[in-house]
Amino acid sequence: IEKVVSSDCKSSRHPSSPKLSEAARALAALEALSFRNLTDVHNSMKEKHSLQIEDENSNQKKQRVTNEGPSKRIADEGLSKPVDVVDESTKKMWKNNWEVFVTGKKKERFPDVALENLALPLSVEEFSRLVIKDDATHSIGKFMCDIGELKVDSSPWQPSQTRVASEASMRTIHYTHPVNAPMAPPQAKARKQQMIHKFGDVGLCLETCTLVEEVPMADCFVVNDRLWVQEAEGEEKGCIVSATFQIKFVKSTMFRRIIEGATRKEYAIFWDHFADM
Repeated sequence: IEKVVSSDCKSSRHPSSPKLSEAARALAALEALSFRNLTDVHNSMKEKHSLQIEDENSNQKKQRVTNEGPSKRIADEGLSKPVDVVDESTKKMWKNNWEVFVTGKKKERFPDVALENLALPLSVEEFSRLVIKDDATHSIGKFMCDIGELKVDSSPWQPSQTRVASEASMRTIHYTHPVNAPMAPPQAKARKQQMIHKFGDVGLCLETCTLVEEVPMADCFVVNDRLWVQEAEGEEKGCIVSATFQIKFVKSTMFRRIIEGATRKEYAIFWDHFADM
């Protein structure tokens, strides 16, 4: 993904941005890229969800789904759809290609782990249909709206021009992020450039490069992350979900350690909310 998005991972400074001190620039950049409003938004979502539960007590099915948790709800939706039967030779090909892909990515492993070994009673295909695809019920775009992002616009998936062994597609999610930093714009345009590698029902990897525009010093770094979904091994059924990320600096800055510490914390929060989706 680094190769795919490297030419686009440099954001230009907005000409109308006010002059800021170095410290103010760092704060503005962090606020623009991080998810500092997640806690407040999540508490609001909890309160809203509680009111919805009260209204839905008369509906036995919805009440049962609420009691069993969000992962079970998504699982029930996925399992309600028919599953295509795959022959052994195709399955073997997917497994071989997936192992080669994973081995290659280990050579450029992302050091930070945000989500580790989350077990879901879904197949890889069902997860893709419910979360990744353009018409997904629990899409990433919808999740971003739920946590407070504005004007979220996801482009349709398009086949990748890069020759790879997977079913590879690319898209861009444009959105506006609220900024709470002194002298910084109240909002900042941002985008997530994504590439999906899918190996049938064996595994998938969603690679994302997040970058922010129109905020001073936000062009010093980008955040790359990978969402891993793979078939559970052995007698276990379902899939295992993990997420890793990397803070990549494209310019030098004296606030590197501050940026790294704050971004790690906020991305951990982001993926925790994603796991509760």
